[in-house]
Amino acid sequence: MNEEREINLIDLVADILSHWRGLLIFMLAGAVLMGAFSYVRSYRAANQVQEEPEEEELSEEEIELAELEELSREERLEELEDILEEPQKLSVMAVLDDEQENAMHQQYVEESVLMKMDPYNIPKTELIFRIRMEDMGESYVLRSVYEDLVNGVGMLQWVEDKTDISAVGADELISAWSRSNVVVLNGSQETELGNDCLKVAVVHYDAAECKKLAQCVKDYIKAQQEELTEQLGAHEVTLLSESSSVVMDTSVRDRQISYSNSRLSFLINGANTRAGFTKAQEMYYDLLTGGDGILSEEEEDEEEEEEAVEELAQNPSVSKKYVLLGAFLFVFLYAGVVFVIYIMNGKLRTSDELQRLFNISQLGLVVKEEGKKRFIVDRWIDALRNRGKRRFTREQSLELAAAAVKISAQKQELNAVCLIGCDLKAGADVVCQALKERLDREKLEVMILDNVLYDAEAMERLGKSQGVVLVEKAMSTMCEEIARELELAQRQGIRVLGGIVVE
Repeated sequence: MNEEREINLIDLVADILSHWRGLLIFMLAGAVLMGAFSYVRSYRAANQVQEEPEEEELSEEEIELAELEELSREERLEELEDILEEPQKLSVMAVLDDEQENAMHQQYVEESVLMKMDPYNIPKTELIFRIRMEDMGESYVLRSVYEDLVNGVGMLQWVEDKTDISAVGADELISAWSRSNVVVLNGSQETELGNDCLKVAVVHYDAAECKKLAQCVKDYIKAQQEELTEQLGAHEVTLLSESSSVVMDTSVRDRQISYSNSRLSFLINGANTRAGFTKAQEMYYDLLTGGDGILSEEEEDEEEEEEAVEELAQNPSVSKKYVLLGAFLFVFLYAGVVFVIYIMNGKLRTSDELQRLFNISQLGLVVKEEGKKRFIVDRWIDALRNRGKRRFTREQSLELAAAAVKISAQKQELNAVCLIGCDLKAGADVVCQALKERLDREKLEVMILDNVLYDAEAMERLGKSQGVVLVEKAMSTMCEEIARELELAQRQGIRVLGGIVVE
C-alpha cells in the first residue's frame, strides 16, 4: 500500500447505522436491564423501610412537651419558663428582638421616601434666604433662629399638614444650615453675600414633589416671618436664589446599602439561631409570638413523611431515568464496538480507491443485486452511503467494467487477460464469469484464476499471462493480500491493467 487508509466519515456513520438491528436489540436490552436494576433497588429500599421499627421511643423532653399540650396557653408558657434554662430563654428573646427590629426596618424601607430614591438621579432644589435687621448682630441671631425653625418639628408638622409626606419622612428630605460668604451665581457673574444667609436643601425622588416641598418651605418661612416680626421686630427675609437640578448623592446610596445589610443580618442571625432551637424553645417561641404552642406543622410534615415512606414500601417501582440511561448506555456501547471493528478492519471497503491506495486504475465497481424484500431503513442507509454518487444497476456496472477492461487491453495491445483475486468464491466468481462472457463476445480471451497467492497451480498459470485484472470482493479480501498480488505480478513481469471492486 502506498498510503495510509483514510476514514470516510459518511461511510463510518453508514456502517454503524447498517447495524441498526443490533443497536435496537442492545437498546431494548439496556432499558430492560437498567429498569430491572432500578426495580430491585426500589424493592430492597421498601423492604428496609418495612423492617425498621414503626414507633421510636420518645425522649423525656418529648414526653414532657406532649403533656404540656393538655394545659392552657398561659399554663404552658409558665411551665416552659420553668423548664428552659436562662441561656435558652435569652436565645429565644434575641430572635424575637431581631425579628422586631427587622420589621421596623422593613416598615421604614417601605414608607421612607429616601429609601425609594435613585442615588444617582436625585431631584434637588436649593433655596438661599437673606435674613436682615437694622442691627447686624441681631441679624446673625435671627438667622440661627430661622435655621432652628426649618430644622425643627414645626417645619415637619407643616409639611405633614400641607402634603402627603409624614413628619418622620420629611425630616430626611429637608435640611437647613447657615452659611458664611454664600456665593450666588447670577448669569455669568458671581455675587458674594454676607454672614446673614440661610441655605435650605430639598430632595425627593419625584421632581414635581421636590418643587412642591420647596414651596412648602417658602410658605413656612413666610408664615414664621410674620410671627417673629411681632415678637422680635421688623426684619427682612429675602429669597436670593432658587435652583433645581438632578444630582448624585453617595450618602443616600450608603444609607440604602446599610439598611439592606442590616435587614439581611437580622434575617440570617434569626434563622441560624432558630435552627439550633430545641422543641421546647420552638414551643416557647410560638407562644411568645401569639401561637398556641402546639407544633402542628411539624406533626403534619411527619405524617406526610410517614405516608410517603408507606407508599414507597407498598409500591416499589421502575425508574424511567434508569430505563433511558440503560437504553442510551447500551446503544453507545454497541456503536463503540462497531466503531473499533471498523477502524481495525484491514479488509477492502467499497469506499476505498485503488488508485490512491495501490496506484492502479480502478476499472469499475460492481454493485450487489437489489433484493426484493428490503426494509426502508436499509434503503435509506444505502442512500446515505452513496450520497453524491451516481448509482447504477448490477447489469450496468458489469457492462461498464467489461468496457473498461477491453479498452485497457486494447491500449496495451493484448488479446488475452487474466482475472485474478483472493477468495473469489465469496461472491466475486459470479462477477468474473459475467465479465468473461461479455469479453468473449468482444474476441478477448479471458482466464479466471482464484487464490493465486495460496494455490501453486494458479500461480504457475499466472506466469503465462501477459496482463491481469484484479477482481476483489469488498469486506472479504484483505488489503495486504492485494498488495502481495501486485508484488507477485511485478516479480513475474505481468502488466496490471487495473482492478474491479465487487460489493
